[in-house]
Order: sequence, then structure tokens, then C-alpha cells
Amino acid sequence: MGKILAVDLGKKRIGLAISNSDKTIAFPLKKVPAGRTAEASAETILKEIELLGPIDVIVLGLPIHLSGHESEMSKYVRLFKECLAAKTSIPIQFIDERLTSKGAEADLRLTGKSRRHTKEEVDAVSAHFILQIYLDRNSI
Repeated sequence: MGKILAVDLGKKRIGLAISNSDKTIAFPLKKVPAGRTAEASAETILKEIELLGPIDVIVLGLPIHLSGHESEMSKYVRLFKECLAAKTSIPIQFIDERLTSKGAEADLRLTGKSRRHTKEEVDAVSAHFILQIYLDRNSI
């Protein structure tokens, strides 16, 4: 039985989180550099999936404004999904990622880490938030 991979896509960095095998708990995994294009970023994620082993679902954070409208980054994320879906049969699902970065930053500040160190970890922790929301909504 595979795990679930969450992706917090950025144009500079991509945050990754992974579930346990039971698909009940999310763990921040790491950040990887984003590619120069959506297609290059999709290739990066496919390489990560090869290293991780069986993945049953990819959860992709979709940035939406608080007003409910999509942003320019939303369009880029949708393009990334198309590029990724063209190269894998793994189902890809969107999850609204409103405020996940802010929540991740707040949680990391509570650890007492420096602002610089916090900034380096925020992408993976944001992916963790995205994945935990998905897991909570889809629990059996």
C-alpha cells in the first residue's frame, strides 16, 4: 500500500510532505528547487516519487485568495498539474491552500528558530499542512 505525497509548488522552491502508510498522519519531508518551467518542476517531482516508492495520490496545494478567486499562481499550479498528469497515472487532487504558509510560519516561529532557518523550512511545513487537511477530510 502506497502513501500520499503533498506538493506545495512555488516558482523557486517546492515543499513536499508524505503520509504514513495508514494515510492518517502527515510528515514534512523536504524542499526541492523548482524548475524554470512547470514542466521542469513536474520532472523534479517525478524523480522524487521514484525515490519515495509507491505513491497512491498526489495532493497539490491550490493557492486561492481569501476572496475565493484564483491567483496568477493558481494558473501556474494548474499548468503544473497538467504537465505532471501527462507523465504519471497517479491521481492528482487539489486542496485549497489558503493560509497554509502563514500557519506554517507561525508554527515554526513557536519553535524559537531564527527567521532565516524558519524561511528554509516553511515550504515543507506548508506541504505538511496541505496534506494533513487532505487526510483529515478523507479519513475513514
